[in-house]
Amino acid sequence: MKLFSEAYLSEEDRDLIGSQSSRDPLGLMAIWSHFGRKIIYNLTETSNHAMGFQLLIASLKMYEMFCVQENKWVNQRNFFLLMEQYFAYSYALKNGPAEYPLPGKRALVGRPQEDYALSFQHKLLQGQLGNGVWGLFRGAAERSGLISFCEKKDVLCDDVSIEISEDDCKILFNDIRKVMENDIDLPLKKRTNARSRGGLFSSLSNILETLPQRELLREKLINKFPKQTIISRIIKEEFFSPEIKYRDFIKAIRDEIEEPDLIQNIEEIENCENYLAIIASVFDYLCTMDGQSIDSVVNRTGRFLNLNKLTKAQKSFKQLPCNSNDTVRNRINMLGGEVIIATSFKECIQTLVQYHEHLMEKRHNEAWITIESNGVLVVSQKADPFEPDWNIGETWRHDYFFSSLRNIKRTLRREAS
Repeated sequence: MKLFSEAYLSEEDRDLIGSQSSRDPLGLMAIWSHFGRKIIYNLTETSNHAMGFQLLIASLKMYEMFCVQENKWVNQRNFFLLMEQYFAYSYALKNGPAEYPLPGKRALVGRPQEDYALSFQHKLLQGQLGNGVWGLFRGAAERSGLISFCEKKDVLCDDVSIEISEDDCKILFNDIRKVMENDIDLPLKKRTNARSRGGLFSSLSNILETLPQRELLREKLINKFPKQTIISRIIKEEFFSPEIKYRDFIKAIRDEIEEPDLIQNIEEIENCENYLAIIASVFDYLCTMDGQSIDSVVNRTGRFLNLNKLTKAQKSFKQLPCNSNDTVRNRINMLGGEVIIATSFKECIQTLVQYHEHLMEKRHNEAWITIESNGVLVVSQKADPFEPDWNIGETWRHDYFFSSLRNIKRTLRREAS
């Protein structure tokens, strides 16, 4: 009997890239994001702050202005990399580096302000284009209709205005031109030049703080999409706390919505999470059991897992509709019973580890957990011990982009910046 389908083994794992895939040992993100995307179409886990979108569209507007001045198209990525640095340094100088809410804060905190410089060599963060605003916000901005890709560059879909004086703009463009043409590190806060750039620092910081395109962002990021407009209205003040209580949030949604399609979407998310939350938690628990036999794990923790409820949750999970994505459909089938056996805790552990091993092999990564011939677990990615929380129908692990929508709404409030 073939444990894994040929379609599964031959298909590329496109749902995650780089280090993210290595932190998703069961490939669950492809599944929960598929169902989350039915409600929240445009956002991602990382595109979760309005300031990131403001920085993106302001920088693209600056790029247009710079190219008009230069009378030629310059390298957009290089310009954006330097523009993002200028925005980040300006915000940090005014508000303190620890207050910067976008990628790169660690470098700002760890770098003396006297060393702030525009540079292609000393960036805000490793892989700045991939891991900064450019890489993390552009996809969401394109799905939202804020930008589009045209003639090998990103362009704004709407005309926007940026309040910056002619003198400050001249300083900014001169600085960027020097670095782009000479590939140098250009200090921004030496005593000899800090005063001349004071107004520019303030202008760029104010753009991020005041969100001059707030109404455009609200329209494109939220109001453009009917389902998330409804969900956004349900996000009350109590859901702005750092730790969102998902079950309470889902209940609040259920109590208010009447749209049949949205009701079905919420039911699908619940049926997905009722099973995935437990499977993910069981795997995490196994990461604390290095050197232990499967039998000892079962004897120690079997009482925490209701197999009857797990089997029912698995059945509902297996019946989730998904015909448009082969990767997601295959993983639902395998986790839903073709591979994972939920009627026995021991077999559940064994088949879960087997599934994980094959997934990591496909990614050309080392498996976190393997099982020796004597039934002993060997864990390469060890975790701290924790008490199992396997309450089916109560435990919740995955986000479905709800927190991103919540954070966008919070950072777009008139009194917030």
